[in-house]
Amino acid sequence: MNAQERNLRSSLTAEETKLIETKRFSICDIVWKRTNEDYIESHDPREVIRYYEDLQDWLLILNSNKDYTRACMIAIRIQFIDACGIDCYPTKEKNQWCYSVPENMVIVNTGSQYLAKSIRLSRITENDVLGLLKQGFNAMRPKVPFSYVDLDSFQKLVSIIMNDLKNKKSLKCELNEFFPTWDYSKLIANLKAQPGLIITGEVVDEDYHIDFSKMPANYGLENKSPKLAEEKN
Repeated sequence: MNAQERNLRSSLTAEETKLIETKRFSICDIVWKRTNEDYIESHDPREVIRYYEDLQDWLLILNSNKDYTRACMIAIRIQFIDACGIDCYPTKEKNQWCYSVPENMVIVNTGSQYLAKSIRLSRITENDVLGLLKQGFNAMRPKVPFSYVDLDSFQKLVSIIMNDLKNKKSLKCELNEFFPTWDYSKLIANLKAQPGLIITGEVVDEDYHIDFSKMPANYGLENKSPKLAEEKN
């Protein structure tokens, strides 16, 4: 049992404890129940951060319990947040939920790293991952006010990252590298017309910037051998 699972078990609600004791729910079922709670819908930066950090912990719990399909579904949700341009900054007025403009937007590939490693370790097939992308997109899209990627572009983006990881190529970093022909001008104009959605004012403390790339190293997949990885977990 890893630290994330111990923390979860110590924070079970009365309802969750009853589900385990009387409905034979596993800890993975509890994780999945929490995954689908709408923390992120409040559009509060603190809730965005909390949901993102929770996703990381839940992925580690599912992975350590060998629930690889649902772990991959969470990895897809992580990748979606990384790809939709969300950032959190404090301004002179208040902390704001906002979007990076495309020319400054870097795609973090942490979710796709887990997916690629799971495929490499034969824990799930590439076709399975591609089949799960639509479910992950549909689960996450209602939870954010806007995303630069639609379903087709999100699937393409994840496929490009996984292919680059598999072939050890230089990974693309910026959104414009993935979709160089896109014209964002009308889109950005619409977003700027919504106060606070894209920050245009002065940032109080750049060190407050939320670095969504700080993820648990390798999700426990540092060993190339599936047997060794399972023994370590």
